[in-house]
This record gives sequence, C-alpha cells and structure tokens, in this order.
Amino acid sequence: MRAENTVRSHVKGSVIVSPMRLENILPNGTHKEFMELCYSLVGMSNVMVMLPGWENSIGAMKERTLALEMKIPIFELDDIESINSINMMMRADGLLKIE
Repeated sequence: MRAENTVRSHVKGSVIVSPMRLENILPNGTHKEFMELCYSLVGMSNVMVMLPGWENSIGAMKERTLALEMKIPIFELDDIESINSINMMMRADGLLKIE
C-alpha cells in the first residue's frame, strides 16, 4: 500500500492497479488464475511501475516481459526521475491535467 500511495502522491490523477489487491477478486485463486488476471491488467495499462525487488518475483518478471513486448513504458518506483517521466508522459497523452 505504501508503494501505491507513493505513486498516487507523485502522479496525480493516476489509477493504481496492484496485483497485491487481487486476493479480494480471487480469494481462492490458483497462481495460474492470478497470472492470467495480471496479464489482462497489464494489457489494459498505459504504464507499469516496478516495485523495489521485482527481480525476485517470477510473476513480476513475467508481467514486465509482457509489458516490454506490448511496448508499455516501464518505470522504477524508487527512481524519482522515473516518476517525473510518468508525469511528463501522462501530460503529453492528455491523461494528466495540471490545475
């Protein structure tokens, strides 16, 4: 949740979809079912933000590979320059309104 709050506070107007929240959707889901749902969510995303330690998660590595194949921009949460890049990209796409 801390990661979600960090992105939300730095990227105003963002909609956060976190795989960690999927237990509410699939309370008794198998790993395969979770991954199928995650792949669908990646496909609907316009940006992926990787959490520190993602390299240690087979699921995160697979999601990242899919995002790369789909040419979805990928940023690192612990890199403030990445967060600034997300803001610039969203402004350019008209997804982020500056008031």
